[in-house]
Amino acid sequence: MDLSFVNQNFNDYVSWRHHLHSHPELSFQETNTSAFIATKLDEFGMPYKKLGLGIVAYFRSDSSSSSQGLALRADIDALPIHELNDFKHKSVNEGVMHACGHDGHTAMLLAAAHYVVNHKEEFADKQLYFIFQPAEEMGGGASQMIKEGLFSDFPISQVYGLHNWPGIAIGDFAIRPGPIMAAVDFFDLSITGKGGHAAMPDLADDPIAALGNIITQVLSLPNRSIDPSDALVISFTSIEGGDSYNVIPSNLKIKGTMRYFNQDVYEIAKKKINDLVSANCALHNLEYDFSTYTTTAATINHPRETETSIQVAKQIVKDQLITDMHPSMGGEDFAYMLEAKPGSYIWMGNGSSASLHSPHYDFNDESITYGLGYWLALMKNHNVL
Repeated sequence: MDLSFVNQNFNDYVSWRHHLHSHPELSFQETNTSAFIATKLDEFGMPYKKLGLGIVAYFRSDSSSSSQGLALRADIDALPIHELNDFKHKSVNEGVMHACGHDGHTAMLLAAAHYVVNHKEEFADKQLYFIFQPAEEMGGGASQMIKEGLFSDFPISQVYGLHNWPGIAIGDFAIRPGPIMAAVDFFDLSITGKGGHAAMPDLADDPIAALGNIITQVLSLPNRSIDPSDALVISFTSIEGGDSYNVIPSNLKIKGTMRYFNQDVYEIAKKKINDLVSANCALHNLEYDFSTYTTTAATINHPRETETSIQVAKQIVKDQLITDMHPSMGGEDFAYMLEAKPGSYIWMGNGSSASLHSPHYDFNDESITYGLGYWLALMKNHNVL
């Protein structure tokens, strides 16, 4: 890597990151973000194709004889969070924030494209693709880009993803073969009974009484109905119903999520939850509706490509490369790209920053050089390792 070039342009890369952080956009609303990326690519002179709000930029060397294209992916959307930071580049869009570092991911991938255009001789016999993906946070962006031609219009043979990770030191990386991020399922539960006076619960059919039992029993499922070697997280995240101190409500609306790696575990958990809800509602003379939908599959790293990532990361890691990182129960719709093509997903240290999805989070600009270094080393070693 030409460090003089990186150092010369580092302040520009940081300014891109700060601009993106200041102007966050929610999933499937990344109009200005996509336009900013396209403007930079135009400035570089790198061709690209728009797939909805997503963009695929590409570099094909004149001497390239390979049909095996390497793709790098960055997510570009933000979260519905009110930012509590007070630095100059804080969000100007009320209630929307880059609280997961996608501003940094986008800036690093733009920097990688910028480097390639200015060092074409270093990437002879390469076909390189730079995927800027919308709607990772709410899911659906990866699937949409695939449906719109990501892998049918471009001869991509391998795809790689990267995400910053608070708690891992700046310049360090972590990866593992196999499952690294969980599948994500959301569920909705509606319980309906007969409301009444809080002083006369015997005359009502109380959905709150049933829900108390349901929550306790459902939360015991992971350690009582699932093999201890299988991971399962169930969380209730929203309960709506009632608006008075002395009225038993007639209806409750509940939201929640399940996280898992094994599809069989999910099927068992879904059936058990429905059975518990049904039994408790029957006991309390209540009606219910229970539905689930999967937003993201489990992110599964391919063994060969994971080993490639390990060998590449060794070239630029500052101190520590963790190769047996415990998988996260967070979700990542890069999973669908890994279902379509071999590749891997790696975590890059963000230091002692606030946690992901925190209103105090900020991507660490010191990480840009390491993320850029990883992308460049991966591209240079494609078809070599």
